[in-house]
This record gives sequence, structure tokens and C-alpha cells, in this order.
Amino acid sequence: MSDNPEKCANYLRIVRFTVDVGTDAVRDLLYYSKARDNIASFFAQRTISDELLQLKRKHIITKEQYERIISCENVDNFDLSLLITLLTNIFAVTIGRPACGWDNPADENNTSIAADLLRLKDIRNTIIGHKSSAQISSEEYKSLWKDLENIFIRIKMVVCGSGESEKSIRTKLEVYISKALEPTDEIEERYANLIQRWHDEFTTLQNEVERLCERTTGKHRYCTIHF
Repeated sequence: MSDNPEKCANYLRIVRFTVDVGTDAVRDLLYYSKARDNIASFFAQRTISDELLQLKRKHIITKEQYERIISCENVDNFDLSLLITLLTNIFAVTIGRPACGWDNPADENNTSIAADLLRLKDIRNTIIGHKSSAQISSEEYKSLWKDLENIFIRIKMVVCGSGESEKSIRTKLEVYISKALEPTDEIEERYANLIQRWHDEFTTLQNEVERLCERTTGKHRYCTIHF
């Protein structure tokens, strides 16, 4: 993956922390917003089905993602990217709109769940951006790790309520700092395939939005993208 072992290890640790812990945290947040036993019937509701169709038409989700949702596939199998998209769109009222809006970077002083979901999207995009080299410097690694740790703690505090202390959550997360990477071919392939899928989905949606903008040139429409 990389000719710099330290930077490669930094990248793998950030990927593992984001994918493993982040997916669990955001999935728990989804189930906090809508109970696990009710999620399939919720997506099957006419109004929600219409919203999902609009997300596909607006190229916020891909055709594949849309079909996975409406087929009532086990939400436990949804990846981090799709979970964030659902929360920031279908559950936007529950989550609350960030003061900066959904299309701008989160204000550093805003520690709301909505702002943290925006930060997670940005970190996902950073991971995609580093895909070709699979390297992250020590400085960037420390910054990303701190950001991720704080995001996950805030999400877990909301989901768990008074059932778990911040100290307890932080202690559990710190295990990942010293946890062996075990970069086997199988593990590397699993993460590489997921990152490639994120990259492909991002590229597909971006291309669709650009084509839409080209078709509306001269009509004074402003095209934004926030998937």
C-alpha cells in the first residue's frame, strides 16, 4: 500500500477507527432515533419512500443505496457513509440542522450531533483523498484521532445517556490506540474494498450532480452537493 511503514500504519489506524468504531456509533444513533424493530416498517412508509426516491433523484444517494434501503436489507449491514446520509436527510428533523447548514464545514465551537456528523463526512472524504497513497503524516494522524475520539464520545453520550460515563467511553476508545494492526491480506482487502466503494459512490454522485448542473446552465440554478 505504501513505501512508508509509519505513515501507512497511521492511515490504517485512522481507517480502522473510523470504520469500526464510527459505524457502530452512528448505527446506534440511528437506532436511537428510530427503534431497531421499527426501522424496516419506517422505511416502508409512503412518505419516507417518497423522500428516499427524492434523494436518489437529487443524486444524494446512488441507485444501489436506494435499492438496499427500500429492500429492507438489514440496517446492521449499512456502512458508515450510508448511515450518515440517512441521518442527515431522513432524520434531519430529529438530529437538528447545524447552524452552518448541511453544505458548510461545521463550526469548531459547535459540538452538536449534527455538526459531528458533518465532521465525520469530512473525515470520510479525507480518507478517500488519501486512498491512492494510503499515507497520513503523524501530525495529521494525531489531529484526526483526537477529532474522531471526541465525536464518538459525544455520540455515545447521547445514545447511552446516563448509562455510561464519558470516562468509561474514553477508556474503551483508547484501546484502539495500542491495539495491534494485524494487517493481514484479508483485513487490508476488507478496508480497501470499503474505501473503494466510498470513492466510487462519491465519484458517481459527483458526476451526476455535474451533469445536472450542465443541463441547467443558463437557468440560474445553484447546484450543491452534500452527500
